[in-house]
Amino acid sequence: QEVQELKQQLARAKASVKGGSSDDESSPDTAEVEDLSDKLQAAEAIAATEAKDWKALKEEEGKMGRNRILTMEKIGMRSRASTAPEVFPYLANYSEDPHLAFTLVFHVPPDGKDHSAGSSDGCDFTLPLGLGVADTTCWVRNEGGRLLIR
Repeated sequence: QEVQELKQQLARAKASVKGGSSDDESSPDTAEVEDLSDKLQAAEAIAATEAKDWKALKEEEGKMGRNRILTMEKIGMRSRASTAPEVFPYLANYSEDPHLAFTLVFHVPPDGKDHSAGSSDGCDFTLPLGLGVADTTCWVRNEGGRLLIR
C-alpha cells in the first residue's frame, strides 16, 4: 500500500517537473523527485523482503553462510565454529613468576617438521622477551598427534 502511494506521489512530482519551464536540476521539484525515487526504491526492497516466505529466507541464509565460509577459507581464515571440534596439540606457558606471566597457545601443525620458538624474528613461534626466553628457546614438532620438544 505504501509502495503504491509512493509511486503515485512520484508520478505527480515527475509530471510537475515536466510541466514546469525550469530546466534547473537543483530546483525543489527535481529534489523532491529524487527523494521520492529513493523512498520508493527502499520501500520496494522492504516489501520484497517481507514478501518472502520462511523457507526462502532460510535457503537464502544458508547460501550466504556457505559463501561466507568459502570466502573465509579462500583468504586463509576460519570461523571459530568450524575449528571448535578439532583438537590439536599445543604449547602453553603458565607461570606464577610476574616476569614470565604470559600465556601463549601455539598450534603446531602436524607436518612432522621442526618449528622454532623464541624471541628472534626468524622463529616460527615468536615469544615475548622475558627471563629465560632466548633467541631460539626450543624446537617443537608434531608427529601424528604427539608433540615433541627439544
